[in-house]
Amino acid sequence: MQEKVYTKQFIVFSTLYYLGINLSIFIMPLYFNENNAVKSYGLAYASMSFAGIFAIFLGRIVDKFNWITTLSFSIILYALALFGRVITNEYLAVLIAFIAGLSASTGVLSLKNWMAYSTQTHLTNRLVLYRSLIFHSTNLFSIVLVLILAYITPNKNHLYWSLLVVSASMVFISWLFFLKIRPNYQLDTHENKKLSKIKFNPIVILFCLNMIFSGCYSGLIKPYLILLFIKKGFSDEYSIFINLMIVFSQVIFTTIVIKKLNFFSKSPIKLLITLEIILLCSYLFIYFEYSEMSIFVLLFIFILRTFLLSTSTCTEEIIHMQYISKEQFASVFGLLLTVYLIGDSLGAFISSLVFNYNYLYMFLISAGFILLNLIAYILLSFAVKKHHHLQ
Repeated sequence: MQEKVYTKQFIVFSTLYYLGINLSIFIMPLYFNENNAVKSYGLAYASMSFAGIFAIFLGRIVDKFNWITTLSFSIILYALALFGRVITNEYLAVLIAFIAGLSASTGVLSLKNWMAYSTQTHLTNRLVLYRSLIFHSTNLFSIVLVLILAYITPNKNHLYWSLLVVSASMVFISWLFFLKIRPNYQLDTHENKKLSKIKFNPIVILFCLNMIFSGCYSGLIKPYLILLFIKKGFSDEYSIFINLMIVFSQVIFTTIVIKKLNFFSKSPIKLLITLEIILLCSYLFIYFEYSEMSIFVLLFIFILRTFLLSTSTCTEEIIHMQYISKEQFASVFGLLLTVYLIGDSLGAFISSLVFNYNYLYMFLISAGFILLNLIAYILLSFAVKKHHHLQ
């Protein structure tokens, strides 16, 4: 297959797929809030994150049944689950979210295999860049679209319901498109690679602690980012606009961090400790001063938060590359993804319980997890020094 055709098909599919995903994720909290079902939303988000914990096993399924087959099945299942997101009943919302989490994880893993399907390294690298660009672009487009429609549509509940249906329809259309191009791809026949067993050492254990703690404070805040501004007293439209600025800032900061990766890799653990201290102070400041805080200060803190998280993510990846042995590389990364999603699910579950009681407690609890993560980073610095001393 020609490179241009291969690339075009990947871009068209990814655009449809991620547009449906990002639009649905963005609309879901607004829709549930409009229907007075915020607790159901929190539990559903926790359920979706919990489903992602099985990513390491889903990856084996993708290898066993072939990415073309798993992608076909997971897309249609995910589209049906997205249609089900209009249901706000607590139990059904949790069940549907769990199915959505499983199917979305399988779809994303299959999509990664699609990127690696080409034997040409330069084409694979290009597809990775395209996928990243498409993900961020569709995320921004979703926010802008909702912002515009929210201004011109008086009935918010009907608007949010319609957009949830549209998001599911986009994923369904991506499924139809993939069925059309599927005959162009031949099934893989290579034997599955056997993952080596994980050799636990202090560094790997501390990596796991870092991931679960960071997952906890991410899951506590991330699902309620828009609702925090609504609780502050701002309209849906204004809250969406603020979130747009935060997401746009995150894209900019991530790009800057990637370009300056050599600078951030000089003393990665010391940098992580510094970032965690700033993040800890920021969350404590929000907790104690939230009621008196102006929108500009709050916006500045959340933009600062995006920079801290973006930089931390890149810096953690640098450290992982340095200290995870190649013999257990795939196994450890699968484990780290799993424990992160466990933390993310736990954080979302905690926030679902405290949000309606006192949403500011989320910042205090998040600060507690950041403090635990900070301690783990300090212990990691000693473990790394010992590792170098033994070599």
